[in-house]
Amino acid sequence: MLDRHEALRLYTNNAAWIAFDENERGSLSAGKLADIAVLDRPYLTMPASDIHRLRSVLTLLGGRVVHDELGSGQD
Repeated sequence: MLDRHEALRLYTNNAAWIAFDENERGSLSAGKLADIAVLDRPYLTMPASDIHRLRSVLTLLGGRVVHDELGSGQD
C-alpha cells in the first residue's frame, strides 16, 4: 500500500516525468508552471477515512484562478 507522500509524488512528479514534461510540470519550482489546488484539510495528516471528502477551495491553472472559495475576487 502506498503512503500519502508516495501517492502525491506519483500523481505529480512521476506523472510529469512519464509525459516527458518534468521541465515544466510536476513540482513547484522556479520557471515551472504552477498549477495548484489549495485543499480544505491537511491531506498528509487527516484520517484516511476522510480523504474522499477533500475539496479544493482555491485552484490555479496556468497562473489563473479558476476556482475560488476563499474570496479573492478572481474567480
